[in-house]
Amino acid sequence: MKNYRCCRLLEKLVDAFVYYRVPVDGKGQPRGLVFLDLSPSFEKMAGIRKDEIGIGNIITELPAGLARFGFDWFGTYACLKQPGEPFRSEHYSAPLDCWYEVATCKDEQGCLAAVFRDISRRKQLTDRWEEPSCLLTALLDNVPGCLALVIKKYSREIVASNRAARERGATPGQKCYTIVGRRGDCCPFCLAPKLWAGGRIQHLEVEYRGTWYEGVWAPLSEELYVHYIIDINKYKQAEQKIKDYTQKLEDFCYRLKEEMEKVKKMHKKTLLTGLPKIKGCSLAAHYQPARRLGGDFYDVIQVGHKLVLYLSDVSGHGPEGMLLSTFVKEAINSYAHLKPGEIQPEKIIRHLHHQYCRGNYPEDYFICIFLVVFDLLTRELSYTGAGFQASPLVQMGRGRRLQLVSRGLPISNAVPGALMNFTAKQLILEPGTTIFFNTDGLTEQEAGGVYYSTRLPEVFFNKSHLPPENIVQAVNKDFREFNGGRLLGNDDITFVVLQVEK
Repeated sequence: MKNYRCCRLLEKLVDAFVYYRVPVDGKGQPRGLVFLDLSPSFEKMAGIRKDEIGIGNIITELPAGLARFGFDWFGTYACLKQPGEPFRSEHYSAPLDCWYEVATCKDEQGCLAAVFRDISRRKQLTDRWEEPSCLLTALLDNVPGCLALVIKKYSREIVASNRAARERGATPGQKCYTIVGRRGDCCPFCLAPKLWAGGRIQHLEVEYRGTWYEGVWAPLSEELYVHYIIDINKYKQAEQKIKDYTQKLEDFCYRLKEEMEKVKKMHKKTLLTGLPKIKGCSLAAHYQPARRLGGDFYDVIQVGHKLVLYLSDVSGHGPEGMLLSTFVKEAINSYAHLKPGEIQPEKIIRHLHHQYCRGNYPEDYFICIFLVVFDLLTRELSYTGAGFQASPLVQMGRGRRLQLVSRGLPISNAVPGALMNFTAKQLILEPGTTIFFNTDGLTEQEAGGVYYSTRLPEVFFNKSHLPPENIVQAVNKDFREFNGGRLLGNDDITFVVLQVEK
């Protein structure tokens, strides 16, 4: 080694150089390391100075710089059996994030000379080529139904293929169209020429010989491109089924819309087109369903000198709500015409309950109703209710204010008849008395955490001296302001104003 030092080659070496030996004990086991010399390039590479190592001295613990470098000094020594035989290996230093090619040789004295060459740049270039290639191969070999071919540009000669393609006979040297297309010339739908011209990936879905395929043509190098074909026949069949189902659903919705229009017309016919003219009192009403078909209903029937007025709120807001409302109307109308001498609230509601129970309706259906009978001669108002939550507001002609409370239980097959109580109450109305009847859709409308029930009494009582039409307008105006400019609520909204003439 004196010759190496004398010619000062170590200082000029680009690659890092280390000269060391491994002392052993009587059993041939390493006792430590003795570094005899190292080049400046190694000092720079490992980040350690020569005087930190202790040249010529046995060290049993590596200095921090050499420990961080991470080279297996003892393992390399064990691999060198004969003097003069070089041993090549690659070493990666994680702390330095570098790859090194290491060439080691043992001399006649048993000392080792090691040359370290930084190959990080070469590794990066190799990885950039090998990683995509490996990923592509792994991907194409494991995609079900995929045929993958590496093909020469222009000649369409197969260079390589994946497992699925090889099983179909796609081996190097053959033309792609003879294997994939089973034909003697190029496939008419082939997009390889577009790939050659523009260098961009081409994509196509095509039906060929009764099967749907997805084809992709992608550049690989200046001379090669990748072509893979995926069988998407099941997907296309499922897609067609979805289209068929969608068409059937659209047809069904169209027919349903037509049927709903018919039901809507029927429902409209059940509603009052206008309130009757009643001598001795005046009426006005407002009806706003939450949906196209509402569950609220109201009616006014005059039988002799008695006036029957009721508001009902039934379960549901679609066709079932319309059917129940129609049932209520027909049941009450039939009673009024069949028994004109027995026009009393309790008897009418009991008749409605009896007819409902005979109808055997589902238990989750119900009817809430408030019904009054006003005697135009005596001005006596009799009233009763079933499950009706909104209590009508009354402004008596002489200034007294009160509410008509009669809730009870709703009419339903889930409620035993023995629990039903339709007992009526009476009240003599003074001339100029105004009553405001409404369903809970009005009072339970919420906006900003406030219910309209907190505003309605003030609006009504302040306007109760006005004609019923003006009271309806005043309530609608105030409700619209409360509800963000809309009359439409979350539930059906129905109210009727009855005023006794002075």
